Amino acid sequence: MNIREIVNIAPTKFFNLLDMSSFDLEKNPNKISTKYIDWFTDLKKYGVDTTIYLLIIQSMDDHQWKNLYIFLYSRWLKCVTKIEELHKIKLSKLEVFTSIVDYRDTIKHFINDDISNAFFFINTLQIFFIPNPN
Repeated sequence: MNIREIVNIAPTKFFNLLDMSSFDLEKNPNKISTKYIDWFTDLKKYGVDTTIYLLIIQSMDDHQWKNLYIFLYSRWLKCVTKIEELHKIKLSKLEVFTSIVDYRDTIKHFINDDISNAFFFINTLQIFFIPNPN
């Protein structure tokens, strides 16, 4: 499976991406950075050009972050529900959006939790901000 197939993955094919979650990546869970470039370090290792995504998230205001989080949450919930239904596998859930959820921090931890989550987030950004005209 090449990177282009992964980044443009459909929710129904997301299960195949989970097989890639065993990539041997060096991670430091204690390192918390407010720099968005750190969010995509793992993706860069696999040849994904994250420039456009960095520009998007660096320019987002609080309202856009809130809407993106709700969109990400709904896509993830749909995906997780489908995988659990079809494959009987339990996956981690995102926090339900409330006024006390720090959506930037929650998304950062979601991305850093697993490489497949980072691909899912990039795909969510694509759909939310740069929809495919086809």
